[in-house]
Amino acid sequence: MAGGVNGAVYDVFCADNGDIYLGGYFTKAGNIILTDRVVKSVQGVFQPIDIDFPGNEHVLKICTTSDGSLYIGGNFSTIVSGENAIAAGVVGGADLNVSSGSANTYPRIVIIGPGKLNSITNYSTGAHVEFNDLTLLAGERLDLNFDPLDLKFTSSWDGRGSVLRYVNAGSDYGNFYLKPGYNTISVFMDKSTTTAATKAWMAWKPKFWGIDGALLE
Repeated sequence: MAGGVNGAVYDVFCADNGDIYLGGYFTKAGNIILTDRVVKSVQGVFQPIDIDFPGNEHVLKICTTSDGSLYIGGNFSTIVSGENAIAAGVVGGADLNVSSGSANTYPRIVIIGPGKLNSITNYSTGAHVEFNDLTLLAGERLDLNFDPLDLKFTSSWDGRGSVLRYVNAGSDYGNFYLKPGYNTISVFMDKSTTTAATKAWMAWKPKFWGIDGALLE
């Protein structure tokens, strides 16, 4: 790649076509001035991404799904879209607008420790998941997939065992979805147990009731 970036890089993602995505907290890549903290390299040449994040917050995670959709997570507080991308930051709380779909969809939430996780709540639907004495280790990655057809709560720490055993009875983990329109999501952690390394991000795929979403598939 020609030159480098002028700040911290938190994630590097290599796409199947050879493009390399960098996310972090920087304002310049090579000779390109960036308005957002993400850039891609195509055959060694930096290119800005056609996306407009709110504010100038850190980009923490970049990944794609099997259909080629690009997902970007960070400390921003609302979703944005562009270049077939969806992103949301969910540290603390976020007011999300899932406006590109017309049907309910199920999120995937990833939390990186350290910190004691108390609950995750969608105030727009009333669904909540409460955790009992779940304290993540430094660097431990908690991956929560709420799709009821592929429900998985896993930890990167082998010694953790089943994460579901930490979920309190009565929690809505089998019916935790995002509705079309605004969703207010909160991730509650004990502040005294978290550090600057504690992170969280959420991704989802828009769903449609009919052919109105065919152009996005």
